Amino acid sequence: MTALLVVLAFLLLVLFGFLPTILLVRDSSSGNRILLTPILGLCMEILVTNFLAVFRLTGFSIAVISLTLFVALAVGFPFRRGLAQRFVSPEFQFEASPARRFFFDPVADLSREEIKRGAVPMVIAVATTVLISWPLMLYGHGDYWGFANPDAAFYMKIVERLYTQSFSVPGIDEAYGYGSSISRTHAVLGVSYFPSILSALSGIAPKYFFNILCAVVTGLTPLSLYFLATFGFKISRRVALIAAIMIGCSPLLANSYYISALGSLCLGILVPVGVAFCIQYLAEPSRVAAILLATVTAAMFYCYYPGFGMMAILYTAIVGSALIQGRISFKQLRFVALSLAVLIAGTFSSQFYLLAQQLFIETFSGRLQAGLANETTMFFGLCLTEEFVPFLWGLKFPAMPVALGSLSSDVTFLVLFGLGALYICLLLLSTAERLSGLRREYKLTSVAIILSLAAYMYSRNGYAVFKLVGWTQSFILIGLAAITVGIADLLERKQKRLLAAAPLVLLAVYIGLSLTHTAELGLISARPGEKAIPHNAGRFELSDFRTLEQLDAKWGPKGFNIALPDPVAQRWAVPFLTAPKLQFLPILGLEVENSDSRQVISDMKKARDRFETSYVMVGGDVIANDGRGACQSLWSNRVFTLIDVARCQNVVAMGPGWYRMERNPKSPDYWQRQFRWLRKRGVLLILNPSRQPQRLRFTATSGYGNPSPYRTVRLYADGELFDEIQIRGYARVTTKPFTGAGPWSRIEFMVEEDAKPLPRRYPFWSAWVPRDARSLNLAVADIALEPDGPGALPTSSRIEFRSTEQFGKTLINGIYPDRWAGSKASVELAIPTGAKTLEVSGTIPAVKSFSFPYSVRLLADGDAIGEQQIAQPGPFKIRFSLRPTGRAAQTFEILPASTYVASDLGIGSDTRPLSVQLDRIAVTTDALAPVSR
Repeated sequence: MTALLVVLAFLLLVLFGFLPTILLVRDSSSGNRILLTPILGLCMEILVTNFLAVFRLTGFSIAVISLTLFVALAVGFPFRRGLAQRFVSPEFQFEASPARRFFFDPVADLSREEIKRGAVPMVIAVATTVLISWPLMLYGHGDYWGFANPDAAFYMKIVERLYTQSFSVPGIDEAYGYGSSISRTHAVLGVSYFPSILSALSGIAPKYFFNILCAVVTGLTPLSLYFLATFGFKISRRVALIAAIMIGCSPLLANSYYISALGSLCLGILVPVGVAFCIQYLAEPSRVAAILLATVTAAMFYCYYPGFGMMAILYTAIVGSALIQGRISFKQLRFVALSLAVLIAGTFSSQFYLLAQQLFIETFSGRLQAGLANETTMFFGLCLTEEFVPFLWGLKFPAMPVALGSLSSDVTFLVLFGLGALYICLLLLSTAERLSGLRREYKLTSVAIILSLAAYMYSRNGYAVFKLVGWTQSFILIGLAAITVGIADLLERKQKRLLAAAPLVLLAVYIGLSLTHTAELGLISARPGEKAIPHNAGRFELSDFRTLEQLDAKWGPKGFNIALPDPVAQRWAVPFLTAPKLQFLPILGLEVENSDSRQVISDMKKARDRFETSYVMVGGDVIANDGRGACQSLWSNRVFTLIDVARCQNVVAMGPGWYRMERNPKSPDYWQRQFRWLRKRGVLLILNPSRQPQRLRFTATSGYGNPSPYRTVRLYADGELFDEIQIRGYARVTTKPFTGAGPWSRIEFMVEEDAKPLPRRYPFWSAWVPRDARSLNLAVADIALEPDGPGALPTSSRIEFRSTEQFGKTLINGIYPDRWAGSKASVELAIPTGAKTLEVSGTIPAVKSFSFPYSVRLLADGDAIGEQQIAQPGPFKIRFSLRPTGRAAQTFEILPASTYVASDLGIGSDTRPLSVQLDRIAVTTDALAPVSR
């Protein structure tokens, strides 16, 4: 079904572009009209639907009118000559008039040769669609969402709205349940009415056509590149086909598809075609060429205005050079300017003004400059550093076991960096026309692209740099294909056949690496639960959100609160929830902020003031026991549950201040299976808290952003400090008791120490881009509420550290899951009747910084118990005599004499300060005298 919908979308573009292509494009032998038909169809769909939007029509009405118009024009095409004989004089002339050619010239009909020459690029386009969008075909339009880009959820909301309402977008307040507001419509893509047309034909909701449209546009990218190469840059068909294949397997193109970047995908089609028409107009100025150039440019403006900015840069370089050299005059440009002004202003004048204003603002503002709080921008910046090789994003070895896959990270980097540098050198050589066959226009566009990249890199705008690389990849790959084939041909002519194969091998290596990375991205897209990076919501599926429509239909009129602690999940819930009485607890921004920031405090207050109903939808998180055991769910699916918190106490939900949840289900360390990173301050919400004293239990691990293993965590209940805990590397701890109040209690975690982003290992350039922009200060997992009292005491009197599950059952601090202890380790154990001895066994390493005998001291509830000596390295077992206290449990602290750091001693890469590796700690009734070894 989904594949048929993709075919339907493509055929509609052919329908929309058929008449303009036949009417305006004269080339009938190269096959370019075959390639241009769906591309010009995309342009016509954008301009016609946006023009109809001026009249405040709904998307359904626009769909009906557009379909009627284009079908009528296509049906009337066979009868054009009969109409001409009756209404058009044969003597009619108008500068190679399109109308005259259309009515009288038999070349307007497609020839067999034209179809034949256009068939091969079209096969590449189909192969590209299949290669990249196969997960969509496999799972279907209702269950596939790529990498779950939250922007796609917003656009799904837009296209759904446009179908039933006039041109507008949902404001953030309206979309998130805070009443209605008017938002600026510059976010609307020009193709946003195309899902309405598809929906009117199929009866399927418009929002499900977003990824289908992305798949169709992805397949058109090789056609656009081929047209630019042959029609614009005038290079050979062989080189153009090679470049088309290269972009067809490009991981950058695949990544744009998997993040549902429809605007960027359209830009990758329309900008190359626009540049080709610009070059054509300079070579042969005519009104037909001017109309084609204006049509594509105006469509780009309304489709995705940053693409218009990219067009303007490249047009300026090409036209400016022609003016300086006197190859064209300002007078000859008048008709182009007039045509463009009529099309842009005449299509949708108010939207034209808004888009122009927004383009100016974004071009000269620092809104998208790299900021460490903006994880998305920093990730895009990382993609443009040496880790992914500039200009050729995606070079990496395949993940499957191969000879190169076993190389160390250093060797892998050097190999890939060397390949990238070699390809960049080839790109620089591509400006040599004698070698590549690329003419003046290619040089001009290359200079414009490089200057734009340099300007944005200088201003630390990682987002813009990444986008520019994607937007201009067609130009880059044309240059790479042309220079490698050109060098190979030159060497072949000089009878150096072995050397001639070398550049072709380099080309094959690039295609092979690109293809394997594209395949890997496809597998990640299809199986997000197994490998969550770069997936934005790896633990969810689109079907989880689709079923929210059931919840919305039944409970929406009553109103309910949504306690989803993931900002991506919040945004994906919006397209499937339409009831007006909904609110998030609270709205979370994509940029993580500390819970004491002004914005977070404001959002929390707004959410608390609007907490008018006790119905709350919650989702799975790092909460181990969220208090719902005795609650009957009112509605549930695989991950979400609706409950009435008026009947359920102590419902726990994560609030602002945390990074998104991470999962590693197959990890031997239980805490890594589901955890969150905390930067500085984060909130935990307890809905309908018990009025009795409670304790909070959680597992915490010191993060990579600070080399010290110690973290001081202060805990506040509704603003009042109630506990302070020192985390020593790894800990599973219980807080002091607290009492909650109000409709919800706000527990705040505050880490005293600071953390920094992780620097890159090889910062040759753009050193401001870190390896990880997050401040990984403290990892928190397994959060649970426990009643204060005997039930909170430990029940075990021993810990077997070789069993990793023990780390999830025992209160522990300062002992890592790999059994290594630091400078201080503590455990809380039950004290059985008649307890006399604490036994500690493990292994002590033979490192030069340790002296023997090695002493170990023991404290019980802060009181010194004794000291034992370990005579030599290796396995040990020491025992301490215990004093009777009458307590049911005690906290034992083990204090080794010294620690070592493996990386400092040159015996490994571990930077933790370690002492001994533990096997067992147990309280026994054994009365034997302590022994040591």
